Amino acid sequence: MKKFHCAQCSTQIFFHNVVCETCHWDLGFAPEACEMLTLRAQGDRLADARNPARRYRRCTNFEGGCNWLIDDQSTETYCAACRHNRTIPDLATPGNLERWRAFEAAKRQLFYALHAFDLPLASRAEDPKHGLIFDCIDDVTLPNGDAKRAMTGHDDGVITIALAEADSIKREQARLHLGETYRTLLGHLRHEIGHYYWDVLVDGQAETLERFRALFGDESEDYAAALKASL
Repeated sequence: MKKFHCAQCSTQIFFHNVVCETCHWDLGFAPEACEMLTLRAQGDRLADARNPARRYRRCTNFEGGCNWLIDDQSTETYCAACRHNRTIPDLATPGNLERWRAFEAAKRQLFYALHAFDLPLASRAEDPKHGLIFDCIDDVTLPNGDAKRAMTGHDDGVITIALAEADSIKREQARLHLGETYRTLLGHLRHEIGHYYWDVLVDGQAETLERFRALFGDESEDYAAALKASL
């Protein structure tokens, strides 16, 4: 991720900031430009300090920690990352708000890269069958008392992330149990989005498949054998 600087005081600012710590001007991320903007309040809107004609609104999830902006000409109420959410955990459960915020912070890092690479990002509203959507879910207790564990995975544009992956202690316990070198929330998101883009950009497209194999190898090989050979 590139470095950002406040347009008002030139202090270095960071991707998740909402206020410059030096000059205290408002900040926000504009996904269409892949830039952190310094903002001046204009009524109930925010204007780009460098280009006051460009006006923005905060994402509806601002109180939940989202600092992404929506162009004032848009009819959307959620930003380009949050509008892909379908299911969020019960935020009334102790600890869930912090875990959900961690998930959203990692998802915004993912979407930063997707916008920078100019990859297709159809939402479910735009593509009801195959648009990209996220379910962030917790384990549940069934009526018989059994626990049903949330499972991370991808299925036809639906990326499900187990909320436990946003808990640093539980994630480290899973890493040690599985003998993994590392295990991160962003890593899970990157892995699952790879399945989505395989479906969207590669599968069933002969020319693209040939280029894919030249870069990444033959996906039709046995997974366990290929993993063993790479060690």
